[in-house]
Amino acid sequence: MVEDSMKNIRAAKALGMKTILIMGKGRKQKALNKHGLDAEATKVGDAPDDCDPAVDAAVETVAEIDSILKEWKVLSA
Repeated sequence: MVEDSMKNIRAAKALGMKTILIMGKGRKQKALNKHGLDAEATKVGDAPDDCDPAVDAAVETVAEIDSILKEWKVLSA
């Protein structure tokens, strides 16, 4: 499941899916420094948080997803 909502990431993980969180350009580095506290959230508790155990991988942009899929051996290199 590829998603930018933590609510949906957690639901997908509860169903047994692998998850990729799209954090938004420039936000992954901020999250490394402040654990996602800088990120905007449309709803309380829905700010992107790559430290959440429901997140298997986190990227800033959709363009980075292929590298995760190659790492997981879903796509060939």
